[in-house]
Amino acid sequence: MFMVKTAGCDPGFAPRNIHVSYSPDLIREEDHRAPDEFYSTVSLPYFGTQKPTTVKYCITCHIWRTPRMSHCHHCHSCVYIHDHHCVFLNNCVGFRNYRYFLWFLLMVVLASAMLSILGWVHVYHYRMVADPAVSSFLASISKNPVAFLLALYGLCAFVYPAMLLVFHIYLSANNLTTREYLNSVYTTRKLPEDERYVNIYDTRGILRNLWNAWWAMPQGVPTRNIRGVYEKGDLRNEPLRSLEVD
Repeated sequence: MFMVKTAGCDPGFAPRNIHVSYSPDLIREEDHRAPDEFYSTVSLPYFGTQKPTTVKYCITCHIWRTPRMSHCHHCHSCVYIHDHHCVFLNNCVGFRNYRYFLWFLLMVVLASAMLSILGWVHVYHYRMVADPAVSSFLASISKNPVAFLLALYGLCAFVYPAMLLVFHIYLSANNLTTREYLNSVYTTRKLPEDERYVNIYDTRGILRNLWNAWWAMPQGVPTRNIRGVYEKGDLRNEPLRSLEVD
């Protein structure tokens, strides 16, 4: 269920073409730059933190990105609180489906561990119950090849999701996204302390961060009807050309 919700749910796609700099007809017909101010990084008013929150203009979606919003080049859309694009689920993981993604990882890890444990129990059953036909490990494998293969499969399937789950527990405990960690936290870890990334979204409580990420964070309503019928003239779904970048 969690896999279906993660893969099929709107991750938080932002509407397109909300802040168009020129006439849509001009953008379709000519290659041109946006106004110079659209290429600037804008710092929002802040209080009590050393690092301001910044917003940028997306030259592909023609919108000003809200804080923590990023453009996905696979989905060709900006996503609210974009964590990453999952190639296995063929969908972005963002504001509206991150909770399902966390529970999906947890269920995969538990299922893989259970599969492996039950397989090994079946293989080593001869040690618990006397069986004259099975007296060694190799004999048990010969008698139960499927259980042995399933035990190995569960063990292999456990490793990567478990590492990913531990990583996302760390991220959710600090209220970070994968993009923020890789682009800001990891890249500035060796800089002087006053130049390192400051996570202004951290609630300063691990349990509170985990509670919000895994359960309490509201999903909000979708801002785009990705399964709806296209209506001609709706600028939010018009395929406008990306602006030129010097």
